[in-house]
Amino acid sequence: MFGRFGSRAVAALLAVSMALAPLAADARPGRSSSSGSRGSRTYTTPATPSVTGQPIQRSITPPPAAAPAAPAYQPRPAFQQPFAQPGFSQPSFTQRHPFLSGMMGGFLGASLYNSLFGHHGYGVGGDYGSGSGGAFGGFMRLLIMLGIAYLIYRLVRMAISGPRAAPASGMTYELYPPQDAPYQASPFGGSASVPPPPPVPAIGVQMQGQDLSAFEQILTGVMDSWSKGDLTALRRHLTPEMLSYYGEEMTENQSRGIRNLVADVQLVKGDVVESWHEDGRTYCTALLRWRARDWTVDENTGRVVSGDDRHAEEVQELWTFVRADGGRWLLSAIQQV
Repeated sequence: MFGRFGSRAVAALLAVSMALAPLAADARPGRSSSSGSRGSRTYTTPATPSVTGQPIQRSITPPPAAAPAAPAYQPRPAFQQPFAQPGFSQPSFTQRHPFLSGMMGGFLGASLYNSLFGHHGYGVGGDYGSGSGGAFGGFMRLLIMLGIAYLIYRLVRMAISGPRAAPASGMTYELYPPQDAPYQASPFGGSASVPPPPPVPAIGVQMQGQDLSAFEQILTGVMDSWSKGDLTALRRHLTPEMLSYYGEEMTENQSRGIRNLVADVQLVKGDVVESWHEDGRTYCTALLRWRARDWTVDENTGRVVSGDDRHAEEVQELWTFVRADGGRWLLSAIQQV
């Protein structure tokens, strides 16, 4: 009888232990994941020589859309005259101008026929074949042949010299960037070669002593308000986004009938990792190393169900603070390391 009862008790105890096992890992606020917003740097990972922060896993800031890839630069082949490639020969004038070649051949054939058969045309007085008319006709044929010869000379010269170059001006154009130049769309519809933007400094805004003191006060104030379950007091230290996350964790703990306590909070060291200003707000990410006693109790019995209420543990996290111009600092993100 006792053996059966004892086995049931052990099974029940194991079930309770398994149910409460995650509570030890999810005790203090923000312990289980990295959440919050860091402005335009929400999805970049801050890093120090010793630690690297985990990526933000939960945030109201939408992830940046993937930028379209710039089209690969394809150099345009150098201009070549038609039939200038190897294996092709330059076409003759008669091949490129068949109509003119036929017309000139007809004129030359008619002149040759008249010369061979003695046909001289019309004279000045109207008598066919008279001496004066033959001389005049020969002179006219000579002029026509000279004109045709000059026309052929001009056409051949134009064909050999090619198209005229555009007149030079004082303005030069860079039509194609070099192969290794970055591509960027030009506002005038083309492409332009531009230097890469300068790197953004990690410490863009210098923090003063009063700023560091405010960070320490937020740390102790958040843990004290969290231990009391006071959302109104938490509102003074958190952004609305972080307040909603903490409220969800409190509600979950209340539904389980447990309560997490964090006491004797002490900041061991704080190092500014990043600081910058954007959209009327100043952001600062700091690596905080702090100590505290962290434990969870059953609200009905007061029994410790996880953690250690006697010995402090050391924690290292990346906390990001935000301040509107003229406002006070608030906690906007926590990242595990």
